[in-house]
Amino acid sequence: GGCWVTSPRTPSRWDLPNTSSGTEISRLKLVEDPCLAYIFGHPVYRLDLGKDSAWDPSQRAIRDLVEGRLAREPVAFCYSKVDVSGVGLVESLTEAGFRVVDVNVTFALETTSLPFAGSLDRRSDLTIREVSGDDHEELLRIAGSCFRYSRFHLDPEIPKEIAHRIKREWISSYLQGKRGDRLFVALLKGRPTG
Repeated sequence: GGCWVTSPRTPSRWDLPNTSSGTEISRLKLVEDPCLAYIFGHPVYRLDLGKDSAWDPSQRAIRDLVEGRLAREPVAFCYSKVDVSGVGLVESLTEAGFRVVDVNVTFALETTSLPFAGSLDRRSDLTIREVSGDDHEELLRIAGSCFRYSRFHLDPEIPKEIAHRIKREWISSYLQGKRGDRLFVALLKGRPTG
């Protein structure tokens, strides 16, 4: 699990004393996200916080890095993903101008231990199979309109049209063989539904 945090779309000036060290800032990285930048129509960056979950950079270090980069951009967007254990880090990010927009929870269940495993009745009108060429247009339509609770749809700074386009492009990249290995489609009465 974890949470997505985003910064304001328009960079602003922060008034904090200069307390961050060069070492602290060097552990943080802003990584360009060209795919999202293409969709947004302006620069998009992912704030990489490193793998050390015990390290919480100061809000000043985060602001110094983000402001230093985004100050050169008339409009930009920055996001980061934080492990669920990074409570202090979320606090530093929110104090630095980011906000939480989505929290992910992952559940796991060993289905072989369930008493009814393998004996579930299947709907005769529902089919799940790998995508074929005939499914593409309908899947793109679904992907570009059905999401409501993605991190992009939940962020008030991202227009719904952009959020829908991100999901459509995400599925399009699968269909073009640019990402993922397999894509499945659910058909209800022979028509793609998801």
